Amino acid sequence: MEHLKLIMATDEHNAVGLNGALPFQCSADLSFFRALTLNEVCVKGKNTNVTLKDRTILTMGVDLFDLRELHGGFVIGGPKTWMQALDLNLIGTAFVTIIKGYHDADVFFDYRKYIGDWHSVTILEKSNLTFIKFIKPYDK
Repeated sequence: MEHLKLIMATDEHNAVGLNGALPFQCSADLSFFRALTLNEVCVKGKNTNVTLKDRTILTMGVDLFDLRELHGGFVIGGPKTWMQALDLNLIGTAFVTIIKGYHDADVFFDYRKYIGDWHSVTILEKSNLTFIKFIKPYDK
């Protein structure tokens, strides 16, 4: 079985959402997201407001599917959808963008509680953000 991949952006205070969207605008993060998810299946929760071209979007609780039946693709949020996929042991790789600073938000998710002990590689570090790839150890 090919594992799903998790992709998310957060700030230093674990902020991930504001009114169904990202609590920050960062063109480098959006470009990174686009490059990874283009022409892929993307799974989102029903409270995640996003319109994406050139991707197959599946919405939890709306589209009839079982996460365990998917073969590849990205879980793009929000926290309930990430937690469900992680709890079902369906995620093998996670891509996390950490946006520097603190932003107004109404949704938070501490990814470190779920993948903090996975192998990590910093893909790119800039003054305003860091891209990190987490890989689940085989024995998990």
